[in-house]
Amino acid sequence: MDSYGYLYGRITRVLGFQANRHEGKILGLAALGAPSGALEELRDIVQFRDGKVSFKLGGIYAPFYDRHFDEITSFSKRYSREDIAYALQEVLVETVTGLIDHHLAATGLGNVAVAGGVFTNVRLNQHIAELPKVANLFVLPCMGDGGLPVAASAAFCIRNALERPKLSSMALGPQCSDAELASRLTYDLPSELRSISAEPDELVKQALHILEAGGIVGLFRGRSEFGPRALCNRTLLALPSIVGISAILNRRLQRSDFMPFAPVMAADFAGRSLLGWVEKDLNSRYMTQTYGCTEVFKTSCPEVVHVDGTARPQIVWPEADPFMHGLLMAVREATGSLSLINTSFNVHERPIVGDIGIAIDAVRDGVCDLLIVNDRHAISRHSRAHSSMEAA
Repeated sequence: MDSYGYLYGRITRVLGFQANRHEGKILGLAALGAPSGALEELRDIVQFRDGKVSFKLGGIYAPFYDRHFDEITSFSKRYSREDIAYALQEVLVETVTGLIDHHLAATGLGNVAVAGGVFTNVRLNQHIAELPKVANLFVLPCMGDGGLPVAASAAFCIRNALERPKLSSMALGPQCSDAELASRLTYDLPSELRSISAEPDELVKQALHILEAGGIVGLFRGRSEFGPRALCNRTLLALPSIVGISAILNRRLQRSDFMPFAPVMAADFAGRSLLGWVEKDLNSRYMTQTYGCTEVFKTSCPEVVHVDGTARPQIVWPEADPFMHGLLMAVREATGSLSLINTSFNVHERPIVGDIGIAIDAVRDGVCDLLIVNDRHAISRHSRAHSSMEAA
């Protein structure tokens, strides 16, 4: 009966969004809000006592999304949606960190591992990581219900004294076979597009050319990511030092303009870009935690810094992804930018691209200007005149 997910979902819905889907938008709105009476009203509903969190059943809170009561409707009209989102985020952070801190004190432990849809809330995860008693925080990258098989498998291994398998990547989904790709490029390529095959170094140069011109580069590489974050296998890239590039991306992808974009950066630059980042932070490899940004990073990459001064990064190491690391180093050398924008390869409200044909159509339809496939092929329009700046 006591569920942060239901509370967040009910607030999401009463503010005009879709419950169990648009909670991330509420997190984005929270940074635009301020303390109000909504904070005290929600503090009265979510209570933390004696190491337990409880929820007061009533008009605002109930353990379902789809039935509202007059009280929650009235609540939503008393305050702005930004201030309600702020209040919800504050109460979530206060009570979850209180719960974790309580049990760390009781056990003397310092390592924390979390899973569940609530921990898609990357700002919450930052607050947990910054608790004085937390030595290490690990957020399961597939933290929602989709990750239950991973957790169940790990639990089975522990209970049966078996060695747990180690996952070094979330690239566990389907991929495009060489035969299917060859067929698509030979027989099914739209007439207005062209494709080339080249070595990765040449593709890095092509991508850099498009990015510097204010264009968008799509990546369709290997297996798709398992979990809610695009980690450069099904990703759109842009240059965050170009003022206004976020508006161009939002227009192309039909996104809400208050939703922040996230950076992908080489490990070489993380220390000078992110406050408190250390190499052992696994969460930074999977975009599951925000960090405060340094002034240098805010100046270099303004389009990926949220209004609260944080960013949700993906850190790339050369041994984990040589192609992306090489591209990020080339971007730094050519433009001075410490990162690229990394956003999922999909138009808003549509699934992340899983079929190579849909990815190719994205070039034809102007979602991106260049598509790199499996680090060996590039697809673009015949005319380079179709650029982001002209589209804007």
